[in-house]
Amino acid sequence: MQMCAVLSQAKNHKEAIKHAQIGSFICEDNLYKTYLLCKQINNDFDKEKVKKDKSPTREKHDSNRKNKNLFEKEVFYAFKEKNAEAEKILSNILKKINELKFSLSSKEHEMYNK
Repeated sequence: MQMCAVLSQAKNHKEAIKHAQIGSFICEDNLYKTYLLCKQINNDFDKEKVKKDKSPTREKHDSNRKNKNLFEKEVFYAFKEKNAEAEKILSNILKKINELKFSLSSKEHEMYNK
């Protein structure tokens, strides 16, 4: 994207557009990969929850271990919650990108058919 700006300032707009398109593609690809990662993590959380729900519980007598487990659970659930939020946000961003691409391609189509 920086190359796009430099080329545009140098009045080399055709080359700048190419760099902007490449930068845009890379950004969208990174967003999509991040979305897939969040989705996979959420799926793994759900699988782990099912495993824990089916496994027999064991009493832990060490109070320090109980406190550590409690802290780990709090961090785990906070991370899980934030990850679920991130997945929703990324999903919405990707939908908006696709809508914008469709909208732009429709306008381009209209321009060429005039």
